Amino acid sequence: MDNKEIRLIILEYLIDIYYDDPYYDVANTDFLKENPKITEIQLKSNIKYLEEKGNINVNWFGDDLYLFRINSFGIDEVENSKDKKSQNISGKKLPNDIVYELINETYDLVTENLKRINTMQKLKKARGGEIPYPFLKIN
Repeated sequence: MDNKEIRLIILEYLIDIYYDDPYYDVANTDFLKENPKITEIQLKSNIKYLEEKGNINVNWFGDDLYLFRINSFGIDEVENSKDKKSQNISGKKLPNDIVYELINETYDLVTENLKRINTMQKLKKARGGEIPYPFLKIN
């Protein structure tokens, strides 16, 4: 599990708690009990990251105990993430999809034209410098 997935798990966990009680702080120990696949060091580093990005508020009580809760920026982050997923599922093309498609189409066109140019050069060489009529027009 990579850090981006861990951060999303943390934020989604916190947003569920927020909607039940917006003033409830989650203890790191409680979170780890409910999410055993995440290690203490993974949690701590991602909590620090989310705090620095302004997505959560954290009260640090030394290295072993800290309390955290989502704030409005974190809620927006989760909602924007869900919007992006739903756009992709709904079949709408995202900007990255459009760019990828354009790159592939451009590659295909360039490859096709290079093949035509290569064929023209071979024919020109074979005919002593004359280019056959159908190859005079390059679209």
